[in-house]
Amino acid sequence: MFNSKLKTVASALLSVTMCMSLIAAPVSVMADETEAPAESQSSEAAEPEESSEPSEEKETEPSKEEETTAAETTETEPSKETEASKPGEKDPEESKATEPSESGNKETDETKPAESTEPGEKAPDESASTPKKNATSGKCGKNLTWSLDGSTLTISGSGNMNNYDYCGPWDNCSVQSVVFEGKVTSIGSYAFNECFYLTSITIPNSVTKIGSNAFERCTSLTSITIPNSVTSIGDGAFLGCEGLTSFTIPDSITAISDSTFAGCTGLTSITIPNSIKKIGVNAFYSCSFTSIEIPNSVTSIGAGAFKSCEGLTSITIPSSVTSISEFAFQWCTGLTNIITSDSNLLKCGKNISWTFIDNTLTISGSGDMSNFSENDESPWWGLNIQSVVFEGNITSIGNYAFGSCSLPTGTTIPNSVTKIGRYAFYNCKGLKSLTIPDSVTSIGKGAFSYCKSLTGITIPNTITSIGDNTFEYCSKLTGFEIPSSVTSIGTCAFWYCSSLTSITIPNSVTKIGDEAFAHCSGLTSIEIPNSVTSIGHGAFIYCSSLTSITIPNKVTSLSYTFGYCSKLTSITIPNSVTWIDSTFRGCYNLASIEIPGSVTSIGSYTFDGCSGLKDVFYDGTQRDWDTIKIDVGNKYLINSTFHYLQTISRNTLSVKGKTATVKYKKLKKRKQTVSRAKMMTVSGAQGKLTYKISSVNKKRSYFKINASTGTVTVKKKLKKGTYTIKVSVTAAGNDEYKPATKTVSFRIKVK
Repeated sequence: MFNSKLKTVASALLSVTMCMSLIAAPVSVMADETEAPAESQSSEAAEPEESSEPSEEKETEPSKEEETTAAETTETEPSKETEASKPGEKDPEESKATEPSESGNKETDETKPAESTEPGEKAPDESASTPKKNATSGKCGKNLTWSLDGSTLTISGSGNMNNYDYCGPWDNCSVQSVVFEGKVTSIGSYAFNECFYLTSITIPNSVTKIGSNAFERCTSLTSITIPNSVTSIGDGAFLGCEGLTSFTIPDSITAISDSTFAGCTGLTSITIPNSIKKIGVNAFYSCSFTSIEIPNSVTSIGAGAFKSCEGLTSITIPSSVTSISEFAFQWCTGLTNIITSDSNLLKCGKNISWTFIDNTLTISGSGDMSNFSENDESPWWGLNIQSVVFEGNITSIGNYAFGSCSLPTGTTIPNSVTKIGRYAFYNCKGLKSLTIPDSVTSIGKGAFSYCKSLTGITIPNTITSIGDNTFEYCSKLTGFEIPSSVTSIGTCAFWYCSSLTSITIPNSVTKIGDEAFAHCSGLTSIEIPNSVTSIGHGAFIYCSSLTSITIPNKVTSLSYTFGYCSKLTSITIPNSVTWIDSTFRGCYNLASIEIPGSVTSIGSYTFDGCSGLKDVFYDGTQRDWDTIKIDVGNKYLINSTFHYLQTISRNTLSVKGKTATVKYKKLKKRKQTVSRAKMMTVSGAQGKLTYKISSVNKKRSYFKINASTGTVTVKKKLKKGTYTIKVSVTAAGNDEYKPATKTVSFRIKVK
């Protein structure tokens, strides 16, 4: 990257070392002019087509994700662990515009276009003989030779130089000056790449073409004279020439190719002639000039053309320009004005454009804004925005629209907006407060995440869901009112809101997502309504100031929910919960807990680290407790003192009498037996049953009951009539149930 001079110098020194250590390494020669020329191709890179709408995004988020608008771009979401780049720290390689690398624009075999060839120039031949680096002379073209005398390189002869893969056949680490003799017509690609000690050079007026990356990373080069005979300068020709301070482009040139002056961090002055029609991709990336005059011959400005020109304060776009690609002025932190004659030239939506005057970003038009992503940022990304104005009928704020922007706290969202896209205000560190109008019905994932200065925000009643990561890492957010329209709180919605001390969840909410309030270290209390039926994994993990909490009685499972809530001293689990897993891990101040009889499983490490746990109150018997599956890592639970709240239960014995009949004719001959089922109904008995006759209204001696079965025997010769018998039924009980005795009356009719 060329944002850091130190990094470039270090890389240069490394290359010097490599040069010295590989002094005998062969150099690949790309052309030895012996064959007929290939058909000439344009040396200019194809300009990216401008689309009136952003490409359709490949949605990879869960179905809870808000509806996509008519145009969305593929995005990479920011990592939770890695904070967004600060001004001055942005990696230019993350831009949509093709960024220059330290080694220049070295295309792969699959993507590199064929070099344009001149008459007599051979197409690249990688099998050509390559001289050794310790050689002091050799060929560098069909009719060209070279010789190295100390630090002076002399190129003699006529015609085109060879093109090279990386550098010329000479020891580029030794070259300090170059002399041309004869009629050299082209400078080959990479010919003088990394000639670190070359300080100046004069191109002879016989030269018509300078190849791509010809002088890349000639870091000591301070001056170069290019004659009007030159009609083509290739991509990256002066890439990384940090010593260049000024440059005059001859009026024989019609286009500034891609990355021509990228990384020329010392370049403070450049003259662009009226012959130039196109400024290529990254043409002046990271240059240091404070002003530049674009002639009215220019019709297009490529992506990232002036990106990271931090000293540039103002730029005027002539009326001849009809196309400005993305990120042309991105990360120009000193830029206060971009003056254009056509207000629609800078687009950020199908029918929306933007301007930047006196540090004020004005977004005008109607419809939806374009969507951007973490790697394809908004075109104003990195500008010093001091105010934002919306004009017209803007209906949505695009994904990443203001991500990592220096957005001021006075920003107002217009009431025409119905949707705020994903990460729309991500990492706006200067944003302290914001009011969202009632027109907004959808707030995308991570919309305000990493807004570390945000202290308060008002959410309207039109919002039904606080999405995933919405306020993640808003570390200064002290209070928040969730509207009664909200039914769910998403994953990591308030993750690391460390200044949040209390929050009330309305009874409209039914679901709290995974880690929704994780790392809210200032949260001392929270009210969860009984409407909540689901609390996600680690919802309150690392809430280190939380002292108590009530769990609603509709929740059925708890997973890592209160892990490392170090100030939690006691908690009651409702009898709706059947499973707990790692729920209280690291709660070392937890002294007591109430566990309901509904719990059937306690997962691994649920009470791991709960060294202060002394008392467990279980709403059941010891026998019930012994049936619960308890996994490993729960020694503090097992070693606690147990209090079984239902040591022994009341017996549920129930008895109801009936009327039985005995035939008199049979009774005259012999005794008769009547089964218990005909005389009474017994249910709910716990333990062994016994029976005993308490009384009979008459003829007591004629009736006898079996104590074990409850069968009654009637002696023979009993007279006709109805006999009422009272029997005591006893259930002996067991370890869990007390004994119980019930008295039942039933009738026996003899007829």
